[in-house]
Amino acid sequence: DVHKIISDHSIHILSLNETWLDHTVTDAALHIPGYTLYRKDRNLNGGGVALYVRSELRVTLLLRDPPDAFALETLFLKVHTRNARRTEHLTIGTVYRPPGTPVSFWASLTHRLDYVIDNSERTIILGDFNIDVLNPSSPQYKLLQEQCKEYGLMNQVLEATRSPSGTCLDLALCSDGIVGATCHVHPQDGISDHHLVVTQIDMPLSLPNRAKIRVRKPPLWKLKVEDTNAALHNAFQASCVFSASDHPDVNTMATAFTAISHKVAPIKVITVPTTSKPKPQAWVDDKLKALLEKRKHLHKKVRQQPDNTSLKQQYRSVRREGTLLNRKLRNNYHLTQFRNARSKPRQQWALLNSLTGRRTVHVDPGASLDELTTTFASIVTDPGVSQGLLPGTLQNDDEVPTSEEPST
Repeated sequence: DVHKIISDHSIHILSLNETWLDHTVTDAALHIPGYTLYRKDRNLNGGGVALYVRSELRVTLLLRDPPDAFALETLFLKVHTRNARRTEHLTIGTVYRPPGTPVSFWASLTHRLDYVIDNSERTIILGDFNIDVLNPSSPQYKLLQEQCKEYGLMNQVLEATRSPSGTCLDLALCSDGIVGATCHVHPQDGISDHHLVVTQIDMPLSLPNRAKIRVRKPPLWKLKVEDTNAALHNAFQASCVFSASDHPDVNTMATAFTAISHKVAPIKVITVPTTSKPKPQAWVDDKLKALLEKRKHLHKKVRQQPDNTSLKQQYRSVRREGTLLNRKLRNNYHLTQFRNARSKPRQQWALLNSLTGRRTVHVDPGASLDELTTTFASIVTDPGVSQGLLPGTLQNDDEVPTSEEPST
């Protein structure tokens, strides 16, 4: 069933909660071709979390078990983007909060997030929190809201994810840096009473930071003159032979020269780095840069001194200030861009699509015309419209306007 879900929805990363796995189940028994499994088992009845990640993605398993007062069922990975730099990574995690969990869960989760989340990165937290977000009066809902506010997260799932109770327990918490995230709920028969939640975002996921390419060793331009002349002469003679024998290849000279080039300078596979320096966001000013540098410095000190409470409070204060400032600057920047494009509809639509993560969709003109005709016919009910007249223009049904020229 899990293999079918992955193949049907072309999933890059699959988060699983309540896996019910223990040490008796090996990774080999759970292997899916093309995917790497990361798991954390409860080793008791129920519980457990796991992540299936495409093998081609560059990921780093973050701190698995920091010193917590409460055992958490969580897994966090850092997914590297095409611009492999710290501020361009995606932190993705899966969290399972069992029913009846004590309030100490939130303090332990805060401790865990301080270890794994860097505020300048994009973050997604998936999982079954056993909190119905469709019922805001719940006390646990308020604690969840406080946690999301602390780390600048927002839930993207707004419909029921479990049947038949009709509750929304499976959440996708996304940070402000993730623009245009969309969530769709797909009921799954026979697997669980929880539905499949598919979260889609646009980001340049990277392959390994060193790619293999094919080059000639040595390059043709580094060959000796006599070797090059010999290759050209042999290629010319070969092309003459091909022409005399009515060879079907119309580019015989190039074909022969390529074949000889393989002998003189054979093609070899080499490995080259694929990383590039990303451009900074357009709205980042000097004040925000200073806050981010300060936050980075404090974050490093917090990881070195996890028991320093005052240092943690200072780090959270700076992190919150940076989050709010970044959100304000970003919103003002996009608002200015949109105002400047008031007289340019195409540019306005391009800005809206970039903000919402939508793409251009090519529509069949004939299908659009048929749909428009059907819609128009269903709306228009006045008999005068079918005669080419606007509704409400006739004072009396017997009155018909006359004209010497035929109407068009």
